[in-house]
Amino acid sequence: MKNFMPLLLFLTLISLNSQRQTKTVEDFIPEGYVLYEKVFGDLNKDNQEDCILIIKGTNKENIVTNRFDERVDRNRRGIIILFKTKIGYKKITEKSKLFFFRK
Repeated sequence: MKNFMPLLLFLTLISLNSQRQTKTVEDFIPEGYVLYEKVFGDLNKDNQEDCILIIKGTNKENIVTNRFDERVDRNRRGIIILFKTKIGYKKITEKSKLFFFRK
């Protein structure tokens, strides 16, 4: 029983610490994408500054030369909507393949 109490206290402290950690908006960008644009505003009328992220893929194979000899980035764009909470941001939706182009 003596050994159980310090372990319980340790696990409780870890749990409380993990709940306090907040994510920045950049932490929600998936691998293989970069931030294209970021917009803040109160989306759900809770007086918190929510965020919309526009993301863009980074695949170098999707940067091509078009028929006018111009380099064109055909990487997909996407949108991530984040609501601000007391402990940070919460992802509401993500569509990383929202905009695409046919080849």
